[in-house]
Amino acid sequence: MKKMLAILMALLMAALLLPAYAEEGDVAEIAETAGTVLEIGEESILLETPEGQLIEAILTADTIREGKEIAVGDFVHVMYNGQMTRSYPAQVTAQHIGCYVLTGTVSDITDEGFTLTTDETTYIVHATAEQLAQITDGAEINVYFSGVIAMSLPGQISAEQITAVEEEAVLTGTVVEAYITMETADGQQIQVNLTSLTQLPDGIPDLGDTVRVTYNGQMTSSIPAQVTADTVDIAVTIDELAGEIVEITGDGILLQTKDMQVLVNVDEGTVYETDGELAVGDYIHVLYDGIMTRSLPAQVYAQKIGCYKTTGTVSELTESGFLLTTETDVVQVNADAALLDGMKPALLRRRRSRTRSARTPVLSPSCSPTTKSAPSSLSRRSARSAMKRAFCFTPTRCRPRATWPST
Repeated sequence: MKKMLAILMALLMAALLLPAYAEEGDVAEIAETAGTVLEIGEESILLETPEGQLIEAILTADTIREGKEIAVGDFVHVMYNGQMTRSYPAQVTAQHIGCYVLTGTVSDITDEGFTLTTDETTYIVHATAEQLAQITDGAEINVYFSGVIAMSLPGQISAEQITAVEEEAVLTGTVVEAYITMETADGQQIQVNLTSLTQLPDGIPDLGDTVRVTYNGQMTSSIPAQVTADTVDIAVTIDELAGEIVEITGDGILLQTKDMQVLVNVDEGTVYETDGELAVGDYIHVLYDGIMTRSLPAQVYAQKIGCYKTTGTVSELTESGFLLTTETDVVQVNADAALLDGMKPALLRRRRSRTRSARTPVLSPSCSPTTKSAPSSLSRRSARSAMKRAFCFTPTRCRPRATWPST
């Protein structure tokens, strides 16, 4: 009888506890999604799955983060409790988020994958035909994977996303919103995401500060566009350079100023004010953020580059300069006596029929390159290239600083 009672009590306890265990099992359900990061918010990340679905992963204080610091363009894995809203975009609450990536050099491409050599070791990467079409031997790439590495020699992974290693890009602009949104010289607003890896040598910038932002070259197509900053520098001043173009490369312009050569780096944020394509020999003015490297040559990042040209014939030497006759006007080119010293009327007459181009720097809306006098007048700075019959002029706010070109 006692044994029967004990068995009945045990069955009763099991019946009472079983629903509780079942509920706990339901709550513990884990689901996973993965995709490319499109936007990073203060408390969420918007990602796009390989199938094209948009999912907003809500981040909480309990969300576990693993792998590299997440940036726009990264491929991430998100674990959640299985509950996803039917909103657009769909939403999940992330319990765990991971970003696993290896960066290295490609070699030994086969039909099934390739070898990736990183700074530390070598991996065999299994990839699809579509992914293999993106790469070539010797290419520097990022390989995103699930975080699982086979315990073989060498280790093996399966590629989920492959991207090229982007060169560092630079943006310059003014902070228009805290934490932080900046506006570039051409009026584009860009949200700059800061991470624990972002270097802030001058601290968090304030509203109105001019900043220079370096990032990995990846920018979203959202409104506003977003980048993840590697470095944010606060520029104290806006400085100007002027000189003659010595060389034009894919990344910038080598400029010969009065004192030295400067490599002027350009990017998508650089504003051009010119009458046409820049060419070697053009005299230009460059506005930059006041930061110049101590390298050889020194380097700056251009906010604005200006080069204006007027073409005409030197028709007369005057007390303050000379007259330049264009197709539509006669322009008085003002020049200091020292700049015109040695120029003889006979020389001017012999070359009167030869047409030369005049180069001018960027002009602000409040400054006019010529006066309303008859004839029109250029500033004294225009005589810098008088020996070449290439005449540069600047707004009246700019102090003349022309010199004879070396011959």
